[in-house]
Amino acid sequence: MTPLHFRAVLVAVTLLAGTGPTPATEQVASAGAELSGAERQRELAKLMQIVAARQQPLQDAALTLRLNGNPQIGAADARLVIAEFSSYRCGFCRRHFVDTMPRIVTDLIDPGVVRYVFFDYAGQSSHPPDRDAAEATRCAAEQGRYWAMREHLFQQVRTPLRERLPPHAVVPGLDPDALAECTGTDQTAAAVSGDQRQALALGVRGTPSFLMGYASEDGTEVRIVKRIVGAQPYAVFAEAVDVLLGEAP
Repeated sequence: MTPLHFRAVLVAVTLLAGTGPTPATEQVASAGAELSGAERQRELAKLMQIVAARQQPLQDAALTLRLNGNPQIGAADARLVIAEFSSYRCGFCRRHFVDTMPRIVTDLIDPGVVRYVFFDYAGQSSHPPDRDAAEATRCAAEQGRYWAMREHLFQQVRTPLRERLPPHAVVPGLDPDALAECTGTDQTAAAVSGDQRQALALGVRGTPSFLMGYASEDGTEVRIVKRIVGAQPYAVFAEAVDVLLGEAP
């Protein structure tokens, strides 16, 4: 499939999904020129999954998620946990970050209702740009600048992802030398790979995907009971939280 065909099919799929072309759609479409044929097929498969998910965006699940000390925001003792699996080359992930995440922060995270944990879904290749970005954010987290790096990577939507990465990245309060020393280490690479393995084991096949449930007493695991697939509106998350609060053990 050529990049031109990829763009045409992408727009058709988003119209079927009821979203219409958006800046996020254009980001995915423009990225099509950088992707191989197999990668474009995988992106389209994810979009078709999102189309199906819009018919039933909130799904039941029965899983156990290990948190592994992943980057997070919100009260550490919050009973409910939302785990996001995303990629920095995913236009729909950026759409969630820009359109839905601010409301989740103000209405669910800041009041202490939800703890929000981030997982990387960086693809199967050993060194794609989204994997490099995942490692950069993990290293930024060690300096307490995870959110700032995440915002930086999602902001410049029309800049190729590789150009948004260090040393080009300028994130306030971030020590670039420490970041460079951290990225590419075996420990950082293992953390990103661990996210990918756990995602696949839990049936996560596209981004963004969200698993929701109840934290264990020691806060290291989550009993997952709900799944959300795709860049859904805030109302879907609010509905899920209401259900979880009503059924809390």
